Amino acid sequence: MPAARHEVLIQLFRDAPELVGTILAERPDMTMLGEPRVRSSPESASVLQVAERRVDAVFEVEDDTGRFAVALEVQMRPEPEKVRRWPTYVARLRENLVCPVTLLVVCMSDRTAKWAAEPIFLGRPGSYIRPVALGPAQVPLLTDPTDPRATPQRALLSVLAHAKGRRRHNKALIDVFDHVLGTIDPQRATDYAEFAYELLSGPAVRYLEELVETRTKPYQRSTYRRLREEARDEGELKTLIRVLLETSEIRGIRLTAAQRRRVESCTDAELLHEWFRRAVSATTAEQIFA
Repeated sequence: MPAARHEVLIQLFRDAPELVGTILAERPDMTMLGEPRVRSSPESASVLQVAERRVDAVFEVEDDTGRFAVALEVQMRPEPEKVRRWPTYVARLRENLVCPVTLLVVCMSDRTAKWAAEPIFLGRPGSYIRPVALGPAQVPLLTDPTDPRATPQRALLSVLAHAKGRRRHNKALIDVFDHVLGTIDPQRATDYAEFAYELLSGPAVRYLEELVETRTKPYQRSTYRRLREEARDEGELKTLIRVLLETSEIRGIRLTAAQRRRVESCTDAELLHEWFRRAVSATTAEQIFA
């Protein structure tokens, strides 16, 4: 789940680059003049050649004072090794794009945001990189559909940051989210609804399910169909896994703990079908997984 949330947040900013400018313009520690103009940059792919050292996303911003780049990183938890990598990202982008670089770290907990905001000491006599950290405390609590800040992307960010546990504002947050999704392209709205559905839990996700099941908006109907299809596919996988394990047991084939985990975690229906066909005539586990 952390990996899924990480990718969702990156895609959220790629879908709406202007969100980067809005967030920075609202920061008291950022001086910006005029309306920021933001575009996504392909530079994230060339910061470093090693894939695991790649910055999550890069944006180029222009305002009335000039041009600068934003290196965006999504952090689900503190990772000390990132503190060593981030200066490399900033330096390489500054060289490639020939402009100042701001490091923006998006965090889903205030604890992680506090960690990410710590200045990174580069050397004496006082050289630092100061990341701009965005945590739940900096994400608006959007509970009013008339709030001009309630864009689809910011509403989703607000839901992910604040709709937790049994908080009183959960329904109001999701009502705003539902409202703004009804105003945009149904395909994009369905994608955002699925993001929220996958990442929320407890009362919040149950309330979102109730809204989707009403099927009164185009995105709700599309999301309902997708969720039903996914549930059907998930049910098929569970059936295949159960039948494969039962067949192995009936034939006296003892699976190791690792082999059993491999079967239970498999999400490839064709592969499960193939293992089942082998299990029907196999005499050993090795013949099933060969």
